[in-house]
Amino acid sequence: MKVLIISLEEIIYEGQVDAVIVPGAAGAFQILDQHAPILSVLTAGSIQLHFHTKEHIELDEWCKKFIPNPDDDKIFTFKVHGGLVEMNQNIVTILVD
Repeated sequence: MKVLIISLEEIIYEGQVDAVIVPGAAGAFQILDQHAPILSVLTAGSIQLHFHTKEHIELDEWCKKFIPNPDDDKIFTFKVHGGLVEMNQNIVTILVD
């Protein structure tokens, strides 16, 4: 599925992932390919982008741009202070602050 992560200043990430875990207001939840449409508020916590792996890389500053290589099979994690997430037509859009 396609993921687009946007801050007020820039597009942080745009690309294909296998799964996304976000810190929802009622707790963390996972979004998979072809998930039903959803709109949710995000709280402070971590967003994880999954690329077929058990290996984990921690990115301390969410505002750093990164271009993961899906061939490397990684899980990328970065911290957010809050925001919104929308899943619609197999595109996950995450607005972070």
